[in-house]
Amino acid sequence: MANHFRKLIVAPEVPERAFHELAAALRARQSSAVVLVLCDLKGKRLRKEHFKIAQAADVRQIEINGAVSPELLFELCDPNLGPSNWLYREQDDETLDICKPDPAWLERVFHTQSLAWLLDIEEEPISWNKKALYAFPGNPASWTVEMPVNARMLHVARPLERRPCPRCGETYTSKRADRCQCPHCAYVAMPFSSKEDAARVETTPLDAFSWGKCPRCRQSVHFTHRIEQCQHCGRLLKATSRHELELHENAESIEGAIAKWFSEMYP
Repeated sequence: MANHFRKLIVAPEVPERAFHELAAALRARQSSAVVLVLCDLKGKRLRKEHFKIAQAADVRQIEINGAVSPELLFELCDPNLGPSNWLYREQDDETLDICKPDPAWLERVFHTQSLAWLLDIEEEPISWNKKALYAFPGNPASWTVEMPVNARMLHVARPLERRPCPRCGETYTSKRADRCQCPHCAYVAMPFSSKEDAARVETTPLDAFSWGKCPRCRQSVHFTHRIEQCQHCGRLLKATSRHELELHENAESIEGAIAKWFSEMYP
């Protein structure tokens, strides 16, 4: 499945706090991690007319990354975003094609016929402003949904010790130290062997589109904050770049929260 996307498009009257409430509701109801990426075009200098129309209409969308069922998502959208204030779109380049409630919602809400492109796979990169919210079950209650760290991925795990799966939360035992596969969801984790290794933050250079590569597992990571966590292996990453990127500065708050969590988990 080469091209696949899931997103919500929201009405202009939905307040930003509703996005945080949706992420918090997902964290409370989900067993697996979900990341919501909020996208808008505010303040962007745009050349193409259809982008300018979307900007003037205050179009905002939420990219959905993670295993959450459409049924649960629909159940939570109405009370948190408001009935009739959202459109769910999921599509791939094969047979998947879901649009709820219907494509005409765009014209009813934004009063223009020039936004149909929002329902298609992006053929070219769009320079959205992006901010992520993190629905990570298992995180401390004091960590908000703006905390880009999944605490389950920081657990120190040794062979023959039970550990929670970072993906689904089920506990299991593995004989291997470097990699272990969850028998419940098949996720292959790369556990840390010590508190010091798990707490280490590595510097990662970013390209002009805020993408970097994790030094530990070599997976690509998209940054919206100065410090992010690789959601493949759990390494904490700090962004650096020669490009002028709009990253949310969170290094001080992250380092303090992580230090407190490790002192409580591994006194």
